[in-house]
Amino acid sequence: MDKNVTYKINVVVNGKQVIHETTVNAEGLGKNYAMDWSAAGEIQDKIQMTAKNGVTSFEQLAAALPRVTGNAATLGVSIDELMAAFATLTGVSGNTAEVSTQLAAIFTALVKPSSEATEMAKQMGIEFDAMAIKAAGGYGSLAEVNANIAQFQAVSAVGNFC
Repeated sequence: MDKNVTYKINVVVNGKQVIHETTVNAEGLGKNYAMDWSAAGEIQDKIQMTAKNGVTSFEQLAAALPRVTGNAATLGVSIDELMAAFATLTGVSGNTAEVSTQLAAIFTALVKPSSEATEMAKQMGIEFDAMAIKAAGGYGSLAEVNANIAQFQAVSAVGNFC
């Protein structure tokens, strides 16, 4: 069985039909999210909806997604949340490749935090690793992190005035 799925997309540009062909490693995306091969069509639909709602294209997403899906899945970020991030951030934070780079950096920092980040997190009472983030519900845990940082800043500010 071919692990890649090639999609042909018909587009009319300046009155001429252009066929765009792109290949998506649907099996790789599905494996990251423990989805069966039969979910390839569902993944395609999600990518197409993201392209429609964002400032991106199916082809750009096909190239960008493999950079982020492994760590996103490790952190408990769902495909829907990941697609929403791309739809929202493309055009605001940068193009599809830039958003992919930004998300990859964030996810990598959370999956493999530096020793300095881990030490600072301990001082703030935060568990700063992939398992803690996934256990707390992925993005949901970021609100808790934000609250702990605000509390740490308040205590630090009081300490600086004493």
